[in-house]
Amino acid sequence: MNAPADALPHNALPADKSLYGGFWRRFLALLIDSILVSIGFYVLETIARVLIPGLALTRIGVISLQFLNFLLSWLYFAVTHSSSAQATPGKRLVGLKVTDLNGHRISFGRATGRYFASTLSALLLFIGYLMVLFTERRQCLHDLIADTLVPRRVIEPVAGTTPANAAPLKGWQLALMAGGFIVSVLLIYAVAIHFPEYLA
Repeated sequence: MNAPADALPHNALPADKSLYGGFWRRFLALLIDSILVSIGFYVLETIARVLIPGLALTRIGVISLQFLNFLLSWLYFAVTHSSSAQATPGKRLVGLKVTDLNGHRISFGRATGRYFASTLSALLLFIGYLMVLFTERRQCLHDLIADTLVPRRVIEPVAGTTPANAAPLKGWQLALMAGGFIVSVLLIYAVAIHFPEYLA
């Protein structure tokens, strides 16, 4: 019989920095994933421009293309991080995965919240990403918000724990994730409205 969630050890994976992805390894993974997402968006954008001539010449068209990019990026990261692989192609190439605090696979909902929270990490000159240099388990701000870790792929989940026993997200975590989503939408809209020549 499984132990109740509140009886399980919090932050069960050890605070040993050598077990987790460091700044440069995570940066390389993000670079690879950004290139793949950009290629995917270029293909979808090309198809959209062929199917809807003049799409990028209207304000609503430019905004629609940027939301298409946003949708593609969100699904790319949320689906791959919550998949059985527990990692994007970029993370897999550098030997990393995304887990909960006990080392288990995360849900699509938590992966979605983590993605939106990453917008907050990018604000203020990417200080949220630089937190990986100072935290015990090399967590970025969005990892701290979503209660996730980025260990090396060889790390196994903690014995005696199951994904079902992971603590639910707290109100402040959900609020920050929602804030990241809102900021993302506002940034897309603001850029598309004020700088459409760079997006068309």
